[in-house]
Amino acid sequence: MTMIGAEPDWQSYFQTFPNAASFAAFLNELYQVSLFADYAPNGLQVENRSPIERIVTAVTASLETIEKAADLKADALIVHHGLFWQGQSQVLCGAHYRRVQTLIKADMALLAYHLPMDGHPWLGNSSQLAVALGLQDCQTAFPYKGQQPIGVLSRLEAPQSAARFQQRVEEVTGRKAVLFGGGAEPIKRVAIVTGGGQRELDTAIALGDVDLFLTGEMSEQNYHQARENSLWFISAGHHATEVFGPRALANYLDKLQLFSSVDFIDLPNPV
Repeated sequence: MTMIGAEPDWQSYFQTFPNAASFAAFLNELYQVSLFADYAPNGLQVENRSPIERIVTAVTASLETIEKAADLKADALIVHHGLFWQGQSQVLCGAHYRRVQTLIKADMALLAYHLPMDGHPWLGNSSQLAVALGLQDCQTAFPYKGQQPIGVLSRLEAPQSAARFQQRVEEVTGRKAVLFGGGAEPIKRVAIVTGGGQRELDTAIALGDVDLFLTGEMSEQNYHQARENSLWFISAGHHATEVFGPRALANYLDKLQLFSSVDFIDLPNPV
């Protein structure tokens, strides 16, 4: 496990990005994409012709997101959920075609970082959610397919009830969260795997020192798993738990002062 630490200084290595390929090389190194066994292509998914000067980040490359990025005249849109996934049809028809068409018409590159944006130790969805919640001693955890971790183990600064922590999660994510399960109270140790991380509940149980597991989605069997293993479980929404990585990336790129504009677009999603 890796302690979540400070940001490195990349500015001395990169000054301008004359094309999407050079920008993708920078982000690929930042997110260490080669270390992840993912089921989506990470990095550049749709190319453009212009230098990369105006950037938009977002959670998902939906048509509405792409259109709003085009309105901002973005040269590059960086998302967590891109356009291409393992096992999907390779045919560009219907809504899938309209997304690609809009990108090309706007001369806007699309870059996507799936698991790398979940597990990044200081820009990741899980680590950034932990920071937003004020959690302490954060360490990367939950290696995907035995490789890079996509989640976080952390500690509450002051032990509290599961219901009080649920309220804090709702304050940070801006939506209602579902709490179930049971176990020790007050809680001290919290595990986080954002988005569809409910599949990692077995791993959290096996660790043995987790009081509460926080993720985005929930499955029917999670209710019984949590209760029977004396573990608290919070589902706070797939989208709501994954705005933190794209927002953190926008803030980081803006601080580099290499771009004419950097914006984060959040289109709320109830799922």
